[in-house]
Amino acid sequence: MKEKFVSLVKSRGATGELFEIKTKHRSVNFENNHFKGIDEGEISGFAVRVKKDGKMGFSYAMGDARLEDVVNSAFEVLRFSKDYMFEFSSEKEIPEVKCYDPEIEKESREDAMDLGEELVEYVRSLKEEMKVNFSQSSDIIEESIITTNGFDRSFKKTVKTISLGGFYTEENNFLEIYAEQSRSLNNLFDIETLKEKFKTDILASKNNVSVKSGAYPVIFTPFAVSDLMLPLLVAINGKNVISGVSLLKGKLTKEVLSHNFTLIDNPLLSGGAFSFPFDDEGTSAARKELISKGQLLNYLADRDVSSRLGIRGGNAQRSITSVPVPSSSNLLIQPGDVSVSDMLSVERAILVESLMGVSMGNISGGFVTGNVELGYLVERGKILGRVKNAMINLNIFDKLKDIALSKENIWVSKFISPYIYVPDVSVSSK
Repeated sequence: MKEKFVSLVKSRGATGELFEIKTKHRSVNFENNHFKGIDEGEISGFAVRVKKDGKMGFSYAMGDARLEDVVNSAFEVLRFSKDYMFEFSSEKEIPEVKCYDPEIEKESREDAMDLGEELVEYVRSLKEEMKVNFSQSSDIIEESIITTNGFDRSFKKTVKTISLGGFYTEENNFLEIYAEQSRSLNNLFDIETLKEKFKTDILASKNNVSVKSGAYPVIFTPFAVSDLMLPLLVAINGKNVISGVSLLKGKLTKEVLSHNFTLIDNPLLSGGAFSFPFDDEGTSAARKELISKGQLLNYLADRDVSSRLGIRGGNAQRSITSVPVPSSSNLLIQPGDVSVSDMLSVERAILVESLMGVSMGNISGGFVTGNVELGYLVERGKILGRVKNAMINLNIFDKLKDIALSKENIWVSKFISPYIYVPDVSVSSK
C-alpha cells in the first residue's frame, strides 16, 4: 500500500499522509454484583490527508476499501479547505517507548472474570448493600503512518483499563464510589490501591454532615484532580490559543499558577496508557514541560498549531474519522513537600474525592463549578463524615496561585498527581 499511496499522491503534484489503525477490543463486565457479559470486536480503517497549494483534503474508510477511492475523495474536498502552513512528517529519529505488553494480549477471559468476582465480593464485604460494577477492558492497537515526505513507521500498543464502581441507596441518601486504573504494562496495576480507596470511602461515608455556605480550605485528592485541571487543559490547548478562546493566549514565560506547580506532558512514560513513540501525525514523542514552577512554558500542539505558533508539536491525537487535534498524553504534576496528614490537620477543610457537573460549567473561563459528589468534612485530621448537598466554585487562575502539594502522589489514569490543597474556596450549601 505504501508505494501505491505515494504514487497516487505525487502524480497529482501533492504531498500526503496515510494513517492506518487496527484495534482489537475485549471487555469483561459485571453489573449490580453479577457477571453481565463479554464484549469483543475488531475495528480497522485508514485515513488520508493530501496537501496542495496550501490547501488540505481529508477522507477516511473503515474496514476494506479501495485506496484510490479514498485518495480521490480527499482531493475532492481539498478546494474547500482553509490555508495550512505545516508539512507532513519526515522525521527519522523515533524514541523507544514501553507501551506494549504481550501478557495483556494473552490474558484470558477467565482471568478477568476471576478478578471481577474477587473485587465484587471485596466491596460487598465492606458494605453488603453496595451494588458493584466492574469492567476490565483490553485494547491491542496497531498504528502506522506513511507520508510522501519519507516517514514510514508503525508501533503496537496495549491498553488495559480496570474500572470499579459501587453505589447504594437508602432513605435520603445515595452514595457512589468509583475508581479506575489504566496502563499499557500489566505489572503496573495496583489492585490494593483500588481496594483501599473503597475501604476508606465506605468507612468515611457512614455519617453525613452538612456545611454552611462560605469559604473553606479544600483538599483535592488525586482522584479529583482531573476535574480540577479541566480549565487548564482547555487553556493550554494550542487550538484554543489560536482561536482566542484560551485565557493563556500570549502568556508564554509568564507566571500563571503557583510557583510550586509544575505540569509535565510525558508520552515517553513507561507503561502509560497514553504513551507512544510518535503522535498521530508522525511527530516524535518528547517529554514537554507545560508549566514549570508556575511559569507557562508550552502549549499542547499538533503540526498545524506548531507551525502557526512556532512551538514544538507532538501532541496530535485522532480517530479514523477525524483530523488530528492537540491533546495531552500522560500528565505528571510534580509532588510538593507537605504530607497528606499535615494537610488534613488544619482546623477545618473539605476533602474532595469527586465532583459532578464540572464540564457543564464555564471551564473556558477558568472556572471549576460542580457538586461535591463525594467529599468529606475534616477537622484537625479527623474525618467527621460525608459532605452532602454542597457545591464548590473557584477560578483556577485565581485560586491556584496559593496552594500546597503533598509529598505523596497516586497514578490514577492519565494523571500522576499529589493531593492539592487550596486554602480559600467558595462552598455553597443547600
